[in-house]
Amino acid sequence: MRFASRTSLPPNPIVGLSDKIASLPLKDLIPLQQGDLSMDTPREIMDAASDALERGYTKYAPAAGYPELRNAVAKKLHDYNQIDLDPETQILITQGSTEALYLAVNALLDPGEEAIIPAPYYPPYDSLIKTSGATPRYVGATEDEGWLPAPKAIEKAVNKRTRALLINTPNNPTGTVYPRKYRAPCQFPP
Repeated sequence: MRFASRTSLPPNPIVGLSDKIASLPLKDLIPLQQGDLSMDTPREIMDAASDALERGYTKYAPAAGYPELRNAVAKKLHDYNQIDLDPETQILITQGSTEALYLAVNALLDPGEEAIIPAPYYPPYDSLIKTSGATPRYVGATEDEGWLPAPKAIEKAVNKRTRALLINTPNNPTGTVYPRKYRAPCQFPP
């Protein structure tokens, strides 16, 4: 069997690092390379999961996610973020952020187009963009800049092939949160 050429991307460096760390004989090591908790899952979460199983949530979920969950997400976004979305048409529940980003990137980008990634960035962003046939473009920032690329630097990176800008806040891996002043719209070519 032959695999598609897009599968020849370099491996995710975080996965390789995780494999190396897992092989170390250190018991008191707290690995920080992944967003995994260093504590046990809280009891209330385990109880809620157990309760959901008892109530019959053991089959495939609806493709967009359970309506109750989509409604709860819409309420949270309205109440805490002042963002109004229709849970029926504008909210999709995924199994994690990588799946959500994969779907978004493949829905927005065609081969030959570009996506801007502020750096430092979470390594899978690069691979997700490349598997869509698009090209990642990086706009760097330094510690002296608070790990925040200047909006003007991002605008300068925009060109006729730019179709997306990946903003992650709090940023992974730096933890930087973009302040409200960074909400100025960036103009993309039509």
